[in-house]
Amino acid sequence: GMDESFFVSDKEMDTLPKGKIAVPYHEGPDGSLYRIPISTLKLIGPQNPAGGIMSTTGDMVKFMKAVLNAYSNKTSPFSKDILKKIWDPVSVIEYDYGPTKDMDRPTFPVSFTQKGYGGGTFTGFYRGYPIYFHGGSSHGHFSYLTFLPAKEIGIFSVLSGNQLENDCFYIQQAIWMYALDLFLEDEQWLTEENVCKFPEGWLVNSGRSTDPFERTIKEGPIPNSERFIGTWVRPEFADIILNGTDDDFKFKMNAYNGTVYLADDDTGMTFVVVVNQPIDAIGLPNSLKSRATLKFTENRQGKIDQMQLTMFSTSEIYEFTRSSSTPLLHQYCLILLLILMYSNTLLHIA
Repeated sequence: GMDESFFVSDKEMDTLPKGKIAVPYHEGPDGSLYRIPISTLKLIGPQNPAGGIMSTTGDMVKFMKAVLNAYSNKTSPFSKDILKKIWDPVSVIEYDYGPTKDMDRPTFPVSFTQKGYGGGTFTGFYRGYPIYFHGGSSHGHFSYLTFLPAKEIGIFSVLSGNQLENDCFYIQQAIWMYALDLFLEDEQWLTEENVCKFPEGWLVNSGRSTDPFERTIKEGPIPNSERFIGTWVRPEFADIILNGTDDDFKFKMNAYNGTVYLADDDTGMTFVVVVNQPIDAIGLPNSLKSRATLKFTENRQGKIDQMQLTMFSTSEIYEFTRSSSTPLLHQYCLILLLILMYSNTLLHIA
């Protein structure tokens, strides 16, 4: 069995043998490396959707063999029916979602698509073969697991670094694409000359930001902040909630929150969010925390109903729209409901 795999909630991190756990690091925008205490994993684990599992490369090899054996109808603790539930897509991924939107032929050297999501696994095709893949992460650790079952190939890779950076995604992607080509005995299109630039050189999608990410923050209040207050939505993302005052404007997205500052430009419609992660194990100063950029646009009636999010240190742009159900509207609806209920009560009494 996988005797070296466990839920972090079941272990005391400090009691594990020294040298048995890869040291997690956080890299600040200035390039400095900050070592993250192993004990932090104990705090993060219960919040993870998959339960915060720790494993070893040896155990992951056992897991991949079990999965591939099940696919090939060989002896395995899994059944092919279980794989079907995990791998069959239950939702379709929007074409412009994430970095893979830049990687369809004819602009990309090989055919690679990411089109669906199954029971916890992304589905797609590489060189015409169905593939199934997903990453996992915690503060300072990033892993990736890829299956190409038609050729009984499984690839597992791990990195130490910032789990919210697309750089980690691209590095992992380059690793498994390179490995797949080796196992498939296909021509290596990723080489020593171009692998460190991946995916630059192939990206042509106009949805990537050309603005410098590190904007200068303009100190002071945000004029007319009420124009931006509300809930901003995009189907595959958690809602973004903006609220507060000119002097204290706040950002919330699921477990993440932050303070919103006006960007130092002439538009008055671009903002920088200093993002606080759910657990800040190393007490980073604001200057080293992750950042996001928000850009708002007005419609012809002068109302703000569109927002672009450039998340963390990536150059990906994600479009959000203002929800028709804003916190203020909810308050009005509640007041109206109470009035109607009260009126109906008086009517019955009368």
